[in-house]
Amino acid sequence: MTFNTLQNIISTFLNSIVDFIREYLPKLLLAAVIIMAASYLAQKGGRLVERTLRRSKADPGATALLANLTRWAILGTGIVIALGLFINVSSLIAALGLVGFAVSFAFQDVLKNLVAGIIILVQHPFNVGESVSLDGFEGTVIAISTRSTEIQCFDGRLVLIPNGNSIGNPIINYSRSPHRRIELPMRLNYASDLETIRATILQAVKGVPGYLAEPEPLVVFDTVGELSLGLTVYLWINMNEVATTLIPRDRAMALMTRALSEKGIAMPVPIQSVNAQSI
Repeated sequence: MTFNTLQNIISTFLNSIVDFIREYLPKLLLAAVIIMAASYLAQKGGRLVERTLRRSKADPGATALLANLTRWAILGTGIVIALGLFINVSSLIAALGLVGFAVSFAFQDVLKNLVAGIIILVQHPFNVGESVSLDGFEGTVIAISTRSTEIQCFDGRLVLIPNGNSIGNPIINYSRSPHRRIELPMRLNYASDLETIRATILQAVKGVPGYLAEPEPLVVFDTVGELSLGLTVYLWINMNEVATTLIPRDRAMALMTRALSEKGIAMPVPIQSVNAQSI
């Protein structure tokens, strides 16, 4: 009796093992293959991302971050597929989606700046040491991180600009377009010859710091007033020779005013007439 009972227990246990092997062993083998394949693809994908970003001279930190994200994304996808052989993962995916949405909503500003920082470090719309205009601030880039960009404004201020603001607004890179045009409005009286004015100004601006002969400067007479004639001087400057347009503007106005004065061409003087009437 005791022997028969023990035999039945052993037989039931062995049958359970056989049934388990018969039902789950193929799935376990398939799951192992899926995970190994995902691991292999994760390594290959990470290396491909690294090579691509290095060829584009992306920041090393951003390169490592994106390569690791690629590896974990591929490996995580493989693990989810493998788990799907044994359990219903739709509820798990839905739960992870809700958690991800909650986290992204709570840290949306941080994530926005992080993504923008990665874009900046990969695409290089500007680099450290370049003169730029970001979010209304003009200056030289001091440092770039995944969260913010630090620039030193031309007036000496240090400004930390969130990368989301930099990407969300127009970026002007002065260092990559060093030739800039400045506009100088002036008003002169009518008692002057127009061609003399033009020739005098064009000769005077040649002494402006950073002056460029090409494109050639222009003097355009554009407004006519009651007491004066308005004109605008268009002048191209090489910004590699000057830090800001303030210097060439100041120098240009001084040189033009002096040259015109030597030619006897004066600025208009407002005249007021007073009529006295006796009572």
